[in-house]
Amino acid sequence: MKMFNEPNEERGCIVASEECEANEASTGQSEGGEAMAEQAPAAEREEEGCKVTIEAGITGKVEHERRQRKVKAPEVVEVPPERAKVVRTIIKRLKKLYPNATTALHWSNPLELLVATILSAQCTDERVNQVTKTLFQKYRTAEDYMNANLRKLQMEIKPTGYYRQKARTLKALGKVLVERYGGEVPSSMDELLKLPGVARKTANVLLGTAFGIPSGIVVDTHMQRVSRRLGLTDQKSPEKIELDLMRVVPRRHWIFFSHAMIWHGRLICQARKPKCDECALNDICEKRI
Repeated sequence: MKMFNEPNEERGCIVASEECEANEASTGQSEGGEAMAEQAPAAEREEEGCKVTIEAGITGKVEHERRQRKVKAPEVVEVPPERAKVVRTIIKRLKKLYPNATTALHWSNPLELLVATILSAQCTDERVNQVTKTLFQKYRTAEDYMNANLRKLQMEIKPTGYYRQKARTLKALGKVLVERYGGEVPSSMDELLKLPGVARKTANVLLGTAFGIPSGIVVDTHMQRVSRRLGLTDQKSPEKIELDLMRVVPRRHWIFFSHAMIWHGRLICQARKPKCDECALNDICEKRI
């Protein structure tokens, strides 16, 4: 069994929850940026020279925000002893495999992590890290993004794809942070969900990784796939999967569990060809492939 001790050095990234598993298996996307499609009613996306229109009407945006906010800590229920034992075993083995599991994005403060997750939509973490290496030297505060020249910012982040919409999002984000939060990134779920480019998954990543707050469990396509295969949930929507996992995984493990399960999904429990023979969870996996 291959031990994985340095997540930040691993190439590739975690896919956004909207990315299909088929594409994920071949490209490996990042964990953030799931709210990009909600930024404007008719925002233009651009990738490899092709423009597509994001159909996200006002009604759809309101409904999305309502769903994002309704995921709260589940009611306390008694977890069956056999299920609790399986979860303890999963966590114990994941800690041996990925003791330092965390995001692959490079960051040094909450603003940088937030910007990086927005840029990581439909882009590998490796490429995002290449872009932010110079970007973070130029843009150090929320005010810097608010006052950025839109065209220059677009060119600076162009390698991450969808650069026009992402640049608009970053400028809007900077403006909101400056005008409402004194230039600081808020550290609560409710306030984070009010920011441009942020939905619940990104908020969970930010709260857990930057602030050490176990606000929930990050559910991307890796988490969806691995948790279903292990028999931890039968649900399909990220919101319901998160609720199921929050019921069975002790809160003190939420942050680690999120990162470790995602790394396991990327490296071992892959979408098309899971490496079951190499998997440390093989003997307790229900293999719902």
